[in-house]
Amino acid sequence: WAWGKTVPVVSTFLGLTEAAAGKVLDTTVHMDLPAIDQKAVTPRLKKLDDVVVTPVILALWNIIGPAIAKGEEMVVKPVM
Repeated sequence: WAWGKTVPVVSTFLGLTEAAAGKVLDTTVHMDLPAIDQKAVTPRLKKLDDVVVTPVILALWNIIGPAIAKGEEMVVKPVM
């Protein structure tokens, strides 16, 4: 979105859609875009990160970590 706002061909269209979305949100839920980001989007993304993303990364690290350690033993230690 930020990159698209710098492209002259689409920047006007993106600005208009952002203004229209802001007006619809203000009319329907009486909140602006930054307030929606802060009160609704950010907490849900944090929950997604805590519940899904971080455990997946940790599980993958637990799988590949021993292989990396073994590779280090086989490659780095003989070179040093």
